[in-house]
Amino acid sequence: MKETKEVRITHKTKELILDHYHCTLFLPLTGLEKTDFIPSIKRQYYCHDSTLEKGEAAGFYYFSPTVRDILYDCPKKPRTLTPIKEWRLPTEKLEKWELHLGQEKYICEYAQYQKSKVTSVRLLQYFNGLYLLAIRLEPLALYQLKKQEETATLYDAKENNISYFINKDKKNTTLYQQLIMEDWMHFSRLVRLIYPSFEQQTVEDKIAPIHLIKDGTKISAYDYQKTIPETKIKIPKSAGENFSPVILEFIKAFAKRPENVEKQVKQSVDFYDDRMFISVAYGIAGPALPAHSLEGINTLVSHIDRQEADGWDKLEGGYAYTPQVIREKTKKQAYSLWEGLGVYYTFTDFSNTYLSTGGEFRSYIAPDHIPHIYDRMLIQALFYQASLRHYDNEICTVTEGFVK
Repeated sequence: MKETKEVRITHKTKELILDHYHCTLFLPLTGLEKTDFIPSIKRQYYCHDSTLEKGEAAGFYYFSPTVRDILYDCPKKPRTLTPIKEWRLPTEKLEKWELHLGQEKYICEYAQYQKSKVTSVRLLQYFNGLYLLAIRLEPLALYQLKKQEETATLYDAKENNISYFINKDKKNTTLYQQLIMEDWMHFSRLVRLIYPSFEQQTVEDKIAPIHLIKDGTKISAYDYQKTIPETKIKIPKSAGENFSPVILEFIKAFAKRPENVEKQVKQSVDFYDDRMFISVAYGIAGPALPAHSLEGINTLVSHIDRQEADGWDKLEGGYAYTPQVIREKTKKQAYSLWEGLGVYYTFTDFSNTYLSTGGEFRSYIAPDHIPHIYDRMLIQALFYQASLRHYDNEICTVTEGFVK
């Protein structure tokens, strides 16, 4: 029998720096009514006489006219299919919105506290009345470097290791320390949580406090210390009973009567997972990594894991789970057309992930193609999935009535 040679991840994610990261969190919502939301919130129209930003234009022209009629809402155009409706919180409203992950008493330890900038909050509605919440985030440190036009060291790096960046640009040391890849893999893993789902999450570091900083005020979720699990656990009446106050705050931002929406979310909205779907892009700063390292890191990224969680660093090769099994599983879920160029796309039932190095990924693919092309496709897919679940539930409800 031929012996399989083990492929080791030669780069540790705690030593790598990101020159791009963004994630978009998606949450399908059923059971909410359009009368609950504010008509005055800016509805996004795509009219023939309007102009689009570069990224949105790339997405709009990518799709055929027939597909555009579904994905983009143009009110003046006669059509037989109802387009996806879209509302956005104004950019100026989000200027002072941040989302933080971690216990604040550890704020001096950058690995324990990540700060992200809220760059987009949208509410979308499908033709059958189902809603989808979409929240896009990027590291506050990266946002600050770009705003200060201090990205030269990050974009022109000759090495990958964090020490290179700190030695090259000492005045921005703190910002580089806040862009360590392992930390943002940790962020992706925990920021998705909608409600606690098992008692040992705090003990196993699978839950962390989340803070929404909104115009100077703070709304927190899961802000408690590690405790010994109770011997008796109260069973909630519905999944929404322990719904994250932070995510609820994003939904209520669109609400005409916030108290009504909060009541519906907690009592009648169906949730099919305890975590939100995530679309996330990682751009690694510095020269291209060897294929075996990128392949290994992608098995972590695509399954929203991190290298040093749950004792996984003790496994052979630096993998999470059994190396051969997770590599084969990831390969089945990958779109591998560009892996020869070091670009890894992977699509699972809970994530769309993108991983690469280099200027093209950082400048065009990640900021333009992913949110405005690939995420547009994802929105349609998530609505389709939510609709099937919704119709299945409706059929069961009606059938139950016949039985009675």
